[in-house]
Amino acid sequence: MSMREAGQRVQPNISRFTVSTIIRRFREENRIERLPHGGGRTGMFSPHQETLIVDMVRENNAIKLCEIQQKIIEDHVNFEGINSVSLSTVDRVLKRNRLRMKQLYRVPFDRNSDRVKEQRFQGFFNWVQWKDPMNTSTCMKLGLISPKGEGVAVM
Repeated sequence: MSMREAGQRVQPNISRFTVSTIIRRFREENRIERLPHGGGRTGMFSPHQETLIVDMVRENNAIKLCEIQQKIIEDHVNFEGINSVSLSTVDRVLKRNRLRMKQLYRVPFDRNSDRVKEQRFQGFFNWVQWKDPMNTSTCMKLGLISPKGEGVAVM
């Protein structure tokens, strides 16, 4: 049987060169599967060290990437031999473990004060009046004005 016929029997579109390579590999090395991937750069952190990083975030959810980076560099017991680590490396470790670093921010104190609520209401009321100045029934349906025409709603 030729290489072409052997390729046609296994898979219709397989190349005769692929068939000859598989047969040669079987004769010389007694295997048909590929070797496992053995190249590439090894990871910076061991699985135990990655677990320690994940635990840092779980203990303090408000921790920042730069704080994690600093703790890794300062801890010579658990992270021995690691003198520098980039923020993107720490971020990749957290993403690999399905953790998201949410950005925390402070809400202004007077965000929902009575003055701000009134300004928000007046802005919306003016917008509705500008959008449809002749039809006040929309405002009445929403309860923004009374039938007498004065504003009543306070949010």
